[in-house]
Amino acid sequence: ELNREEQIKLITEYAKENYVDKGMIADVCVHDKGDGNPHAHIMLTLRDIDKDGFGKKNRDWNEHSLATEYRKNWAEKVNHELEKRGHEQRLDHRSYKEQGIEKIPTIHEGAIARKIDGRENQIGDRCEINRDIARENQRLEQYQKQEKLCQQLKVMAEREPEPVVQKQPELPQQRQKEEVQPS
Repeated sequence: ELNREEQIKLITEYAKENYVDKGMIADVCVHDKGDGNPHAHIMLTLRDIDKDGFGKKNRDWNEHSLATEYRKNWAEKVNHELEKRGHEQRLDHRSYKEQGIEKIPTIHEGAIARKIDGRENQIGDRCEINRDIARENQRLEQYQKQEKLCQQLKVMAEREPEPVVQKQPELPQQRQKEEVQPS
């Protein structure tokens, strides 16, 4: 959706607005191994910086509620760029549960787990857990489709059928008989 230059510009603006403007130092690294998973890492200071240098640790920056705010800000920034470029795809910072999606979230695997998983006769535990979750999510999706179909059939069955009245077309012979008969 975005080329490398646009990705770097986007993440740099985000880091400035959400961290640097609040007094933190942000070290931003963009990674792309060409595997379809470009991503960024942002390292932040926890110490205030003023004219005298580094100060005490600012524990307010570690407040858990800020993580949700930061994710929301990232989603809004990305979605704005996607919309600007005419893409229909959107990013949602909320959990599946918060979105009302019945799906089991996967766990973070990490490079080491993937490396282990790629070796002959070895399976990375975290990778195996995610494969199990993917299979469960497929079963859950099939169940949800069947449940939806059952609900639709139930609604259809509960409806009273509307009477269908069809008028039979008169045949020319019937009209002639009716006209000929005396009253």
